[in-house]
Amino acid sequence: MRAAAGEEFADPVSLGGALYELGKYSLVRREISTQSLSLHRLVQVVVKDALEVEERRAWIQRVVRALLGAFPHEEEDGFWERGQRLLPHVEAILVLIEEECLALVEASSSFNRGGLYALNQAIYAQAERLLRAALSQRTVLLGGDHPEVAEDLNDLGMVYYLQGDLAQAEGFFRRALAIKQRTEGSTDHVAVMLNNVAVHAPA
Repeated sequence: MRAAAGEEFADPVSLGGALYELGKYSLVRREISTQSLSLHRLVQVVVKDALEVEERRAWIQRVVRALLGAFPHEEEDGFWERGQRLLPHVEAILVLIEEECLALVEASSSFNRGGLYALNQAIYAQAERLLRAALSQRTVLLGGDHPEVAEDLNDLGMVYYLQGDLAQAEGFFRRALAIKQRTEGSTDHVAVMLNNVAVHAPA
């Protein structure tokens, strides 16, 4: 049945007809301006509960990869507009990852990008939540001494520094610096983190 549905929805005409029928019952809403679809929450719950555990996890991995591919880096065009639209999806993925107890490299990168977007918007609670999730995922997947773990620690330090919690910030900066020095020796990254400790630490 699922295979048949997949074949049907591969046809744009059939998909359009299905969306039209669902729209009549307010089960799906099509956003022309953003070229996106939103499903009624009840539909999401029913579809999710109908999937077997392994199938549900496979879909989560596909969604995480798609989200990571869509979420721009800070230096990319459309960072602010696309980031704002995609940030709620990063939060939704965090809930699913926690429910399924999954650890995915792509999820850690999505959480990091979402956290940095929230940090740039001064949404500190959300930034901390997502960056901690990125740190947790990367620590499990890559080990506590990995350079990407140091990046997450450094980003969390900035979250606390920008809120005036200098003692917390220094702790994260020093942990990040120690990892970078062990793994990379003397590099530009290490110089940046040394500066963070010197400039942002409490007097």
